[in-house]
Amino acid sequence: MKIKTDFVTNSSSSSFVVFWPHRIESRKDVAKYIRRSDFIDQIFKDAKKQKGLRVAPDSKLFIEKTAQELDCGYVEGLTHYDWDYDKKFCQKHGITMEEFHNNDLWQQQAWQEQELKSEQQCTAYAMKLAKKYEGLYAYFFEYGDESGQFFAELEHENDWGGQKFIRISRH
Repeated sequence: MKIKTDFVTNSSSSSFVVFWPHRIESRKDVAKYIRRSDFIDQIFKDAKKQKGLRVAPDSKLFIEKTAQELDCGYVEGLTHYDWDYDKKFCQKHGITMEEFHNNDLWQQQAWQEQELKSEQQCTAYAMKLAKKYEGLYAYFFEYGDESGQFFAELEHENDWGGQKFIRISRH
């Protein structure tokens, strides 16, 4: 057995879709909601790199971008992967698990079906968010502890000043 004795990391990152009542134009727009001045500066800097998407059920750009973000991580209540799918695939095609594991094409087909299902679930969830937060502006942020203590605090200790947000964990 090998034992790793050098530095081991348990780094994490999260992306956030944050819903603001208006476009972020100035530092004051962030300071209304965020208390820590160092958070204000970083969030304002990151917000200025993007336009802010108007949230609406007919906003293809909002739905696509949000679905893509959702599909890159874990969101509570949104299941991406069916751990029993291999068994279901075998039942559907009348094959054994052993046959499945010995056939790369079947495994690839099952994986593609799972990917399509995940994309559909994320798109449906994004559409739900578009209805729920219609009229607000969505901003997308990503912070992680691999970038240091400050960014770990932005990831884990930031409540977004009471703004509505979705956290997408990428642990």
